[in-house]
Amino acid sequence: MELGLYRGAQKQAEKAIAHASYHLSAHVTRGLALRSLKKPAKATKAWRAGIGAATDRSDVAALRELERLLRDEGAPAAGSPPAPPSTARGPRSPQADMSMMVAAAPVRETSREVERWAATQVPQDVLERARGAVAHRTGHAAVDDAIATGYLLVNTGRLDQAIAAFDGLLRTNPRLVAALLGRGSARALREDLEGSLEDFDAAVAAAPHITDCYKRRGQTLAALGRLGDALRDLDAAVAIEEQGASDFDADLYHQRGAVHHRLQDYRTAAQDFALALRRDREGPRASQRPRAEAARTWNMRGLCEAQLGLVGCHDAFARSLELDATSRETWLNLGQAARDRGDGDAARRAFRRCVDTDPAFCRAHHAFGLYAYGVGAFGEAQKHFAACVARARSRDPDDAAAAVGALHYAGLCCSARGDFEQAGGYFGRALGRDPEHVCWYARELGRFYGATLDDPDADAEADISGIFKEGHCKRHDIALAAAAAPSAGRGTRAAAVSTKDVKAATAAWVRASKRFEGLVQLQHCPGFLHNERHHRMFGLIVLHAADLANRAFAGEAVPWRRVYDVAVRWRREAEPGDAVWWIDQLPRRAFAEGFGLHTPMQSGLLKVVRYATYIPAALDVVKETLRRNLPAGEAALRKTINEARTLEAVHALCNHRDFWCTAPCASERSPGVDLGGTRITLQAKPFGGFDFSIRTPGTPARWALYDQELAFHWQKLGEEVRAGAPDAIRDRIAKMFYYSG
Repeated sequence: MELGLYRGAQKQAEKAIAHASYHLSAHVTRGLALRSLKKPAKATKAWRAGIGAATDRSDVAALRELERLLRDEGAPAAGSPPAPPSTARGPRSPQADMSMMVAAAPVRETSREVERWAATQVPQDVLERARGAVAHRTGHAAVDDAIATGYLLVNTGRLDQAIAAFDGLLRTNPRLVAALLGRGSARALREDLEGSLEDFDAAVAAAPHITDCYKRRGQTLAALGRLGDALRDLDAAVAIEEQGASDFDADLYHQRGAVHHRLQDYRTAAQDFALALRRDREGPRASQRPRAEAARTWNMRGLCEAQLGLVGCHDAFARSLELDATSRETWLNLGQAARDRGDGDAARRAFRRCVDTDPAFCRAHHAFGLYAYGVGAFGEAQKHFAACVARARSRDPDDAAAAVGALHYAGLCCSARGDFEQAGGYFGRALGRDPEHVCWYARELGRFYGATLDDPDADAEADISGIFKEGHCKRHDIALAAAAAPSAGRGTRAAAVSTKDVKAATAAWVRASKRFEGLVQLQHCPGFLHNERHHRMFGLIVLHAADLANRAFAGEAVPWRRVYDVAVRWRREAEPGDAVWWIDQLPRRAFAEGFGLHTPMQSGLLKVVRYATYIPAALDVVKETLRRNLPAGEAALRKTINEARTLEAVHALCNHRDFWCTAPCASERSPGVDLGGTRITLQAKPFGGFDFSIRTPGTPARWALYDQELAFHWQKLGEEVRAGAPDAIRDRIAKMFYYSG
């Protein structure tokens, strides 16, 4: 409007009115645009139409603005119909997704005009509407006016005044339900949750038949972390509503779903969010929630579906954004879901929209930075991490955690580029905020690499203590590994090499490695982003390992371990944030305990997108193990095993007990010997689902067997290379991959 684009403003306002006529600010805008276009009669008509469209959802401040505009134009508004009283049910939740919003009064947003009313005297017409909007009215005008005024005070953030007003009412009538609910809501907004709970306890005792009493107490219990008690109250509220409320409070399902979500019962939570949306769709129009609340429910439903590994989560987020395209949380969740399934382009678009929607949103920059880091764009990642730190609010625990994480990853970006000094600065800032943060390990490694970069004899695997490496892998407390932190190396310096020669050699290596880079990632790898750095490093691994292999095939004594160590070292350099160490170089105690790899295929109700494709084959291995251990004459049980198709069915076969089994791995070096393959573990979770994972313990005895097996195949490979047998070479390489996996 300030740019004189009056026709465009008029069209946008008319679109908004067509979509939701009760948004009175659109009527204000339409009339102002028409007046600027020299159409005063149509402007007056537009403002009168706005007053006629007012409902319980409308902003009273906008309604007063329409009345003022008509007065200024000399057009009386007295004949326009009054807004009907609200049927909303009062304050929402005391925290997070359960954000508090007093809907029992007609004021939904704080405005200067409303603050003036609360500070002086509320106009009689506004007070009448507010009185009509208050649930659980007494029928006594003076009492209901006092209650309505209290709710207006809560709505305008005057919580102390509101509490004082409700105190006065409760002194004369301690069982006044509306006052108990109002004061409890004001206390919740002041973060006095224990005081809020006292009021809601009293409300339940006074009126156990009223839904709001259980609902608000359930919300407060959830905010206090008493999730089981919260579910009990929300279940009671739903039961009361289902017994006959024609205008069922769909928000009840949303609130209960939020509690199930916090309990990580994502399947039940998704069902509750779906019920809330169905109530919105099928219930009377007057009971439907505002678009922003429905959008929040779609967002939560999408979040649950994402945590269940369902592709449909994208559709739920899209529905949420159709209702509220300004929801930064939904854009953030959409981007994270896309990143988790490995769709880098979709993730980038969503994170960009999230940052554009709210440039001050700290966690949006953190998520965008993690995405950029995940694709190897370290410069872009650092910019977002810096923005995250700059925008973090010190009193917000989520922002504080995001800022520490951003400093950690900013340091990893510098480490990846070899700028270990700047990396140390970032790690130091992170440790200044959180002295026990795991980035301490990255800082100590950066110091080691920075000091030994030109040392041709430096070897992180040999030079760094096993205690430090174990702490790095297991994320031990710093105190347990501080004494074992790596030193600055032996100080041997390489001969001076000119910058020109280094650049030329680097360019030659990069050109030679380029054709191998894409082999590290197949065309269809769900859950994995295309990381340029990892691809480049893989190409260099191939060249380095090939050089060693050629020397071995030419007769030089090069054991298989030395070739594999090339891959380990390059993998460690490729991802500075990962702990990549040889297991047999950890302390003897840790090695003997069987420390090893853990690959989750399903975690609770979530099918892990990267590894879920392994589930059918792993399930077959489990079933084969069960069949192999069946005693004779168990044909019926064998048939049951064969028919089992799900994790639930296999778990039931073992009397609903958690178990693990070891996949067979036949030795070719020693025919008839089973080396013992990977360990497959199945564990039930409290709220449904299973942890189904591959765990590979690296015990000394098992390590010795596989060392001998790989040495045997490495020797055979050399013989087949010298014999020029390409098919045998290909098969032998596949076998080495199999036994080393």
